[in-house]
Amino acid sequence: MAGQSVEFIGQGPFRVLLGYAPGAILQFNYETVALTPHTRNNVAKLVLGQ
Repeated sequence: MAGQSVEFIGQGPFRVLLGYAPGAILQFNYETVALTPHTRNNVAKLVLGQ
């Protein structure tokens, strides 16, 4: 989905899986989330809103 944005609204926690994390920007509650600590082989896995 190059050049697109997706917004999810709901109650967490949210499990996030990004297939190509270097090409993504993730925001949670209007703050950018650092993906590097959660990325391995260009795939990011993290849980938000715990």
